[in-house]
Amino acid sequence: MNRLHRFIGAAVVVAAVLFAPGARAEKPKLNPALVSEGRIAYQAHCADCHGQGGRGDGAACEALQARARNFALETFSKGRKPAEVFETVTVGMDKVMPSFTELTEEQRWGVSYYVLILRASGRNERAAMAAARSE
Repeated sequence: MNRLHRFIGAAVVVAAVLFAPGARAEKPKLNPALVSEGRIAYQAHCADCHGQGGRGDGAACEALQARARNFALETFSKGRKPAEVFETVTVGMDKVMPSFTELTEEQRWGVSYYVLILRASGRNERAAMAAARSE
């Protein structure tokens, strides 16, 4: 029953965000200002757990019930499209990650894009290291 209550609570939060007055029907286009805003919000709200580079090695990592996700190496539970990451940032992940509805919608979109940029840069770094090892 407790699981059902959490699911209903998450559904209510998603509905409130999606259908709130002025809610965005579409994701904003990727642009430098949005990514910069996302980076600032990420550093303030996400880096303690996920780390500066998104490797799941933040300062608060030791105290977490479950290890924070490494964006470069691990799959995203709700998907890796910007709207799917936005949903994760907005509603959180059950007992593992809180929701960040205190951030504005623009900040949450910015964080979503920034997380995907961290993922891509981490994967590129990993590919470069693998290529260097094979030479």
